[in-house]
Amino acid sequence: MITATALLSAINAVTLKPSQSALWLRAPVPSERRNLFYRGFNALYDRFERSYAALIGRMVSHAGPITVVAFVIIAAALWGLSRVPTGFLPIEDQGYVIAAIQLPDGAALDRTQQALDQVSTIARRDPSVDEVLSLTPASPIWCSRIGACVMICARFFRVCRRRSTPSMQT
Repeated sequence: MITATALLSAINAVTLKPSQSALWLRAPVPSERRNLFYRGFNALYDRFERSYAALIGRMVSHAGPITVVAFVIIAAALWGLSRVPTGFLPIEDQGYVIAAIQLPDGAALDRTQQALDQVSTIARRDPSVDEVLSLTPASPIWCSRIGACVMICARFFRVCRRRSTPSMQT
């Protein structure tokens, strides 16, 4: 890999650099001879550049108050971060879990139902599970149209206060 990088760099140095040098070292085209788009862009850019330079000049001349403003913004950001939950995930215990089960392409509807029944049986054995809702494709046509047989099994947990043992509460 290092050899390929070195070779690419050598080709770039031999071929592209002289071309770039020729473009950069030639005399610039006078503003009057440039097309309308370039003249308009340069006029707009020059206006923004002057405004930005003036803003920076005012900020530098008032460094003390600008520093205080920066610290206030930092403090507000830290306060906001301390008030917002640490992740973008919702509160973890919403009382249910949804499991998607996918079988290989061409799986028979009977095999799909057997897999779903097996997952539902395992879920019902868990004492913290209150209900299990299982959905399977209604027909083999739907199953083949999406490319693979997909089933959904939703497990609804007991309300937290009805989970009596510590093992049911985790």
